[in-house]
Amino acid sequence: MKPSPLPAKLNFDETLRAFLDAPDWKARSKYTLLADGVLELMEKRATTSGDSPIAYTGISLATIAQGAHLYIVRTEAFPQGMPVGVLPTEDGPKVDWETFIGFYEDDFLKFRDGPVGASGIFMLHVKPSPPPDKDKAALFLRFLLAPPMPNREQLAFLPKDSPVLAKYRAWIEGGGGLDKKEVDAAFAGDGVPMVVAVEKKANQAGTPYFIITDFIKVRWGPATKAP
Repeated sequence: MKPSPLPAKLNFDETLRAFLDAPDWKARSKYTLLADGVLELMEKRATTSGDSPIAYTGISLATIAQGAHLYIVRTEAFPQGMPVGVLPTEDGPKVDWETFIGFYEDDFLKFRDGPVGASGIFMLHVKPSPPPDKDKAALFLRFLLAPPMPNREQLAFLPKDSPVLAKYRAWIEGGGGLDKKEVDAAFAGDGVPMVVAVEKKANQAGTPYFIITDFIKVRWGPATKAP
């Protein structure tokens, strides 16, 4: 007796739609990249944010690079869309849930507008923001941080004596898998995609400000490499 054939693998478009249309986090994990490593996080998000199919108004393919498909998913909350990565694996395409959920739940905006003392790790576009002449001798460098959705930019500071500054400079000078032309083009546009740790503080007058505490990696994507 011949063994039953393996079920047909979904293509990239079908995988993304199945991920979005899944009725709950358990069903969605079937289409999730490196699901075993994020099941607890998926359940926690579902508990705090609700668990249901993800309504969308449109899907379009933006780019394909090294087999990975980058889509723009539009929703009522994000009519201009947000990026969602679908990566190839031996088990068929899988959706990068870790990146998706941070954009979909607008984590950076909630942090930016939330209480002083909060901190977090976010996937953001990063580019230098030159200071006005009167502040050129300041002890801090300035950066503009923004997720890939509009009207969420935030100025943040990095102490010039911070040990993470060397890591940042190595990246923008051609390290970390980026070449200088790519960095220059990114700085001329939205900025270099980086995973950044940020803390919200307040000065003695109670005015909030933001400090970069670490540049964790260049480019967005799951915390663990895909197979």
